[in-house]
Amino acid sequence: MIKSHQYSSSPALNATETLDETSVAGYMNADFITVPATMTVNHAREYLLSQLKTDEIPTRVFITADDYHLRGTLSVKKLLQCEEQDKAVGVMMDYSYFQV
Repeated sequence: MIKSHQYSSSPALNATETLDETSVAGYMNADFITVPATMTVNHAREYLLSQLKTDEIPTRVFITADDYHLRGTLSVKKLLQCEEQDKAVGVMMDYSYFQV
């Protein structure tokens, strides 16, 4: 089973509360897409496209273990450019989680 954690708003905000667009929180996005490390490139592409609700495309997909724990990330560009359709996305992922 594929499980993506998509939230309509941050749990730290009330439903009526809005963010100041000039603050750091105004730039943050609580929506993200996860795929299991064993999923093939072809299936991950199809799943990614099925999860897009707007014209905004994420830059990274989060790769998880079977227990939904984070294993790494994968660039959407790298996923879309991969020519090996049956390759598992887990072997393509990056392990660094923090970027500034």
